[in-house]
This record gives sequence, structure tokens and C-alpha cells, in this order.
Amino acid sequence: MRRFLFVLCLIALTTGNNAVAQIKTVKAEPEDAEYKLRYDSTDISLRNPQKFIGQRAIYFGSKYNGLYIKDYSNYRESQESYKPPVFTYFDIIDFEPPQTFKLKRVDNGDICYYTNLGDGISPIMLVAYFEKHKNKVLNTEWTIGEKDSIWVISDVYIKENNGIDYTATMKNDTTRMTVKTLYGCRKMDRYYQLSDKYSTEEWVVDENNTYGILDKIQVIKGKVYFIFKSKSGKHYTFNADEGDKLTYNNGLMIGMLPLFKKSDAVEYIKRFGLLRWKQILNVDVKIGMTKEMVLLSVGQPSREISDTSTTGDISIWSYGDMDVYFKNGKVFSITGY
Repeated sequence: MRRFLFVLCLIALTTGNNAVAQIKTVKAEPEDAEYKLRYDSTDISLRNPQKFIGQRAIYFGSKYNGLYIKDYSNYRESQESYKPPVFTYFDIIDFEPPQTFKLKRVDNGDICYYTNLGDGISPIMLVAYFEKHKNKVLNTEWTIGEKDSIWVISDVYIKENNGIDYTATMKNDTTRMTVKTLYGCRKMDRYYQLSDKYSTEEWVVDENNTYGILDKIQVIKGKVYFIFKSKSGKHYTFNADEGDKLTYNNGLMIGMLPLFKKSDAVEYIKRFGLLRWKQILNVDVKIGMTKEMVLLSVGQPSREISDTSTTGDISIWSYGDMDVYFKNGKVFSITGY
């Protein structure tokens, strides 16, 4: 019989003194103050290319320059590169199939062409795309890699030959670092939304039916933990990463958030008695338990067999490492592998 071992731990958040990254921020804003950004498209691509006509773009450079005086039809013979200063603005004025955009330089009216090879390497970016993305992530909170603490995106900028970079500042601190991509980082919003239901009432936080309320959220090495505090001042730590993915009750386990409110516990104790309730919290299936008690303790079985005979209703619930036998709705035998 599988017995649940509940492990509780108190994790202290520690952070080092990270070096402050010195960076040059270049604002991707039109030089023409009268120009109105259009937020109806994404980065420049060959998908529905006509929608990019009339948009404004900024050249930030790359190993592949990509800008030419002549169009793509002469690429192999006489195509001549066009090399404007980095962070020059262009208006997209036309598209020439199969993959060339016609650009007009904002400051002097030069005409050039940008050939999109579809390989993910681009020397230009739509101003509207950048502004839209910047507005979306600026001042938002994230976990960054395996770093401790919560990090706030304090700046979003276009870096020469690189594209979008970020400055992340440690929350409630002055420590900063440069982040080249938010891919793999996790936004804290989902955890804050999840924490809302734990902040207003007490929850069962251990197998002894101790009650606690959410006290704080900590990030340790990139993982988010919910720290609960009991009335006695003891702390209980749960990994919140999988807490919102549960589909059934399965006891109290590290890696899962508390499943039962204090009000739930009071009701179950009234119905089952304190001894049975603690057995449920310990994932300890016992003879005489009802199907409801077993479901609360170990969840849905992987397989169920039922049979009705003259001796009563017989059911067998399989859990991989044990089989639970019911007769007329109550456990009468338990076998383990």
C-alpha cells in the first residue's frame, strides 16, 4: 500500500550582488512627430505583404544587410547594397513579388529595396511592432532563467545588429541585467492570478490538518514557491509551477498547492471523523473507507472493474502500485504490487 510522505521545507530567498549592465538604449520612435503608428501588423514577413505598405520601419543592421538599390531580379548580377546609418527610419511604399519591399528613407527620400529571404534574419523592424511589443512587456514581472527573485522589465530597446533586447531589474532592488530574449522566461501574472484564491482564507497545509494562509511568493532559482504561514508562525513551502494544472485531488504533495480549504476540512471531519480525514490527507487507504474517501485521498483509478453478484456489488480500482477492492461501496481488501 502506498503511503504518502509529506515533506515540508522552509526556503530562504537569497540573492547575490549582480553587476549593473551598462547599455546604450536606442528608442525606436519616428523622427516625424506627426507620424501615427499603426498597430495592425506584426514584424515584416511575406505573409499578406500588402498590409505592410504605409508602415514605418527602422533599420538596425545585421550581418546580412538586406537593403539594396536594385530589386531582387538583379540579385545575382548587379544588385548593389544600400548601407544607411544604423537606426535610420524608412516608410514601406510598395511590395514587388515575390519577396521584395520597396522603401523610402524618411530623412532624405532615398529609395531602396529590402529582400525578405524568409530565413529569420532581418535588418529592419516595424516601428509599430516594436512599440506594440514594448507596451506589452514594459514594467511586467518575470522569472528569468535560474535566477533568484522576481524581475521587472524596466527597459525595452533595439540594439544594433541584434534586434530587441531588455533590461530586467530585480524587484525591490537596484540590481539589473541584460536579457536578450524572454523565450523560456515566465511571466508572473499567472502566479498572481493563482495566488488570489489562496490569499483570502485558510488552507490545509500538512497531513496533520494544520491550517495556513498564503504569506508570500518567492522565486528561488527560477522556480516559483507559495509560502503559507500557520497561526503558530510555522511556514510551509509549495512549488506553484504545477499547482494550477491539477484535475483531481491527490493528497498534499510537494509540487502541488494545497487542495483543501479549512471549510472543506471542517465539513469532511464532521462527516468522516478526524481519524479518517487524517488518513485521507496521508494518502493512506484503509479497510472500511468509502469510494468518496478513496477518491479524496488517491484520486481517480487508472482502471475500474465492476461486477454485481448475489454476494453484493464488487468493484476493483487499480492505481498502478495497488488494487483497492470495494464491496457495496466500502473497501474490504487492498493489495499492493
